[in-house]
Amino acid sequence: MASGDPIPFYLRQWARRESTFMPAFATYSRQLALMCLTTRVRNTMCHYHSRHTSSKYGNDHALNDKRPHLKVTGVAYPRTAVSKQVKEEDDDEEEDDNDDHGTENEVKAGTALHCGCWTDDALLDFYLWKSTTAESPSTHALDGWREDLLDPRQRAFVSTAFVEYSGLKVNGMYEVDLQGRKQNTEKLLRVQLNHIIDTSLDGLDADKFRKKHNL
Repeated sequence: MASGDPIPFYLRQWARRESTFMPAFATYSRQLALMCLTTRVRNTMCHYHSRHTSSKYGNDHALNDKRPHLKVTGVAYPRTAVSKQVKEEDDDEEEDDNDDHGTENEVKAGTALHCGCWTDDALLDFYLWKSTTAESPSTHALDGWREDLLDPRQRAFVSTAFVEYSGLKVNGMYEVDLQGRKQNTEKLLRVQLNHIIDTSLDGLDADKFRKKHNL
């Protein structure tokens, strides 16, 4: 395509707006998910900041004066998004990504997005938002997140709990790995099993358990 992107901007935009639209955009690969979190002028923005200019909590280096007791905001660094990084994509859709409210500070390469959020937290949030449904225990109706979002601070707790209890990180959840190879499901299950063993048993007992069960 003329813009150089495999996915047109308007499709990326709709993928961020509606949880049920093209869930594979968030679950197939890290590269594809990051592409969907990339704005028209090539800023990378987490799902929350693609709709909101700032967080009510500030960021971890500039806490909100109204909430001085909070030490973790979910936004790791100050915002670095700029309004004109490269030539904009040719698209008639209106941008909703708040590109023009940033500075020109250098972002930590690969670890944070231009909105200041930790990349892996943002990708896990996007993955779960696109792939998770909830069921009513009374009516058994199923529903997705639709347009509901976690704010960055809520996201930080959800991400921490998910990684701590599952033993999985977002890179291990995609259909393909960073080299474009199909993920090994058996390997991922072993990672989870070993995590459960390590968190449930002391070191020596964990080794004995693995030896006994050939793990």
